[in-house]
Amino acid sequence: MKIPIACLSLALLVLATSAPAQEASNPFIKKPETAKPAAPPGPSFVSLLENILVPPDLLDDWLREHPMKQDATALRAAVQDWVVEGKAKLDHTALNLGTAGRQTTNESILETIYPTEYAPSGTGAWPCPTAFDTRNCGHDVKTGLSQANGIQSLWSEMEHVEMVSSKSYQAIIERTRQPSDIFLPKFHLKRINQRDPNESDDPTDPFAKPAPKVISNTYFNEPHGLVFMPDVVQLAGRFDPTFDANPEGELSRLVFYRGSIATVSKDKTTAAPDISRLSFRMVRVSLLAFSSWLQSHPPLSVPTQCWEATESWRKEGKAESAGELTTQARPGTKSVLKNIEEYIYPTEWLPGNDTEVIEQWEEGKKKNDKDGVSTMKRMKITPRSGIDGAGLACAFDTRNLGNTFEAVLSSDEQGLVLGCNWERVLHLGDPIYHRIKVNEEWIPNITMPLFSASRLVATVRVQPGQWTLLGSVSEYLETRKLDHEHCLLVFVKIE
Repeated sequence: MKIPIACLSLALLVLATSAPAQEASNPFIKKPETAKPAAPPGPSFVSLLENILVPPDLLDDWLREHPMKQDATALRAAVQDWVVEGKAKLDHTALNLGTAGRQTTNESILETIYPTEYAPSGTGAWPCPTAFDTRNCGHDVKTGLSQANGIQSLWSEMEHVEMVSSKSYQAIIERTRQPSDIFLPKFHLKRINQRDPNESDDPTDPFAKPAPKVISNTYFNEPHGLVFMPDVVQLAGRFDPTFDANPEGELSRLVFYRGSIATVSKDKTTAAPDISRLSFRMVRVSLLAFSSWLQSHPPLSVPTQCWEATESWRKEGKAESAGELTTQARPGTKSVLKNIEEYIYPTEWLPGNDTEVIEQWEEGKKKNDKDGVSTMKRMKITPRSGIDGAGLACAFDTRNLGNTFEAVLSSDEQGLVLGCNWERVLHLGDPIYHRIKVNEEWIPNITMPLFSASRLVATVRVQPGQWTLLGSVSEYLETRKLDHEHCLLVFVKIE
């Protein structure tokens, strides 16, 4: 029987038009959430978050003589003196620029790949890692300015993760490994945030135990952020070295916060200036020089005055260019600049072994309430000798190295507004995860790349014709350690 084409087309049309109606009325079909439009950018703010490592005994002695309450200005000044004297160490300085109602992200990450599964390799050989996972170590900072009930609140949420060691749990590996080889890692995590006491631990879980009903603090405008007073240096947190068996010589981590809110100008901009070019520039500077300069400058002056200071550091040999990207720009459009290298690397490996079935049998097994038969095998695994025992890479992935900028330029009554997303990814090296024995020497066999990633996400107000500091991030070294001598400043300029 032939079906007329017209009838077939009509049937398809009926099905196509009725399907959305059926889905809309079906309570078991999950409705996609519509993204809420972003609130218009409000007043500008600048926040500074500093991680400094100090000897705990030196810190305790100072606190005994100088009781501290809310204002930590005196402690911050004393710590800076300890840094100059070599008694303390600058670890991470995150300067953030943003606007009210928009979260700012500042990340300095070391992408640490570690093994999650091993395959046996027989007598006299290392077990072979066959699957891996990634943990983002480093500093992750979220900041913002909230406005609710007539109250402006500066808030921040911060996290620091560090891989302090790794262990193999295999005797042959522990006898033949090198200190930098990576196995099952041991991470230390430090986090600072706050929650509204009315908020559930997991708001997406309908079976989660509800939080007790208490009077909510009006300052909890951002439920996970730690709230700070503007224009006051505050100690956001202290972390002493409590995890190691022998903490002698270890340093305490102090986290300082300082931020300011700009006053909204009453003068309204009548027309947006004619903009045709957008430029980003990265400058690597001395961390000590930048930190010392910050102590004598109010936060709101830093974005516009830092470029002049950077030029003077360049003449003194304390700063160097780390790259620039420039493109044409037009308000209302999204500008994307990429200067990247596509780096392909293995993600899974097969061990270099010979396998032999030495016993095989069948066993009854039920599956889905049905009787079945399962075939069981006992295998003999023999590692191949020498270079023939090398692992085989069997799956791959790609990582984009280099710089990526995405920016959207707009304007409102207060002037130009730039929403931007900057990311910088570097390949630092190839740590060793597996070795094989060749001519009585244990040589590298399986390696995985070590990537560092720095990222800034912010919505900022900019003035045309001048370099504006978007933020500061840290960089990692090939040793998997943070560079305590330098930091990276990211500037933007519109013309």
